[in-house]
Amino acid sequence: MRKLLTIMLLAAATMPALSQAQTTNICDRTPQVRDEILLAIGADDCAAVSSGGWRGLANIGRLDLEQKQITTLQAGDFAGLTNLQSLDLQINQLTTLPAGVFDDLTSLQVLYLSNNRLTALPDDLFDGLTSLQILLLGDNHLVGLTQNDPLFAGLPRGVDLQLIGQTVATLETRMAALEASITALAEAVATQQTTLEAAMAAQRETLEASITLLQETLEQRLGDLEAAGVDAPPSRLLIVPLNQAREQQEKPQ
Repeated sequence: MRKLLTIMLLAAATMPALSQAQTTNICDRTPQVRDEILLAIGADDCAAVSSGGWRGLANIGRLDLEQKQITTLQAGDFAGLTNLQSLDLQINQLTTLPAGVFDDLTSLQVLYLSNNRLTALPDDLFDGLTSLQILLLGDNHLVGLTQNDPLFAGLPRGVDLQLIGQTVATLETRMAALEASITALAEAVATQQTTLEAAMAAQRETLEASITLLQETLEQRLGDLEAAGVDAPPSRLLIVPLNQAREQQEKPQ
């Protein structure tokens, strides 16, 4: 009896302790994640899994959560999935991910996160993924993200990191900035054109006033000369009409 007790104590001492995340009730996980876990282990009752089915969780090698209309995840959603090798979260509506959500996934080799709406991620999100080989993050809104970002500092060497599609968000931002610049430029040109037109109109009025004054002065001078009996040289612009009028008067009726 004592020997059996000793063996049991040794066995208990060598068993890995469950993390706090692993004790999370399966029923409390994000519904889409919960349902996929139950499907993977062939269970119908999440409460039964929570009370003693952790060994089944460790046997799950793949979770397909593609296009499940997931908008948020909880930190403990993947707790206990220590042998999970492939996790597909593509084509959902995730905008961010909670810190520690992947902490138990030390065997994960493939992680698909593309075609979501991710805009920001925790700095140490991928640090525990020591077995990762492929990470797809394309077609999100992680503007300016590059392969040298500190976000990926904890990943193993040689990881196939795909960020294709992040330039879309960057291009949209640049296009918006370009459109704003074009609008501002157009407004500035319109303002300059209005100012120029006003200046030209003022100059035209000044010039017309000067011409009118000059014409009146010349006509007055011509009148004075005619009154004094002095023949003035004809002017093609101003005086010819006067000479023509005089000739019309001198013609015999």
